[in-house]
Amino acid sequence: MLGTGYMAARKGRDMLEDFIISRVRVKVLQLFYLSPGKIFHVRDIVRRTEEEIKVVHDWFDVPK
Repeated sequence: MLGTGYMAARKGRDMLEDFIISRVRVKVLQLFYLSPGKIFHVRDIVRRTEEEIKVVHDWFDVPK
C-alpha cells in the first residue's frame, strides 16, 4: 500500500499539471480569439505563447 506522502506528492503534481495546462489553455484560447480565422502551426503557437512545446502538445493531445 502506498503511503500518505506518496499520495500528497501525487496530488500536488496533479494540481501543478492542472495549473500549467490551465495557463496554456488561457494563452492559446486568447491567441485564437484575437486572431479569428487564422491557422496556426503548433510551433507558431509555442513561439507566440512562450510556452514549452511539450506542454502545448499535451494540451492539444498531439502525438509526438
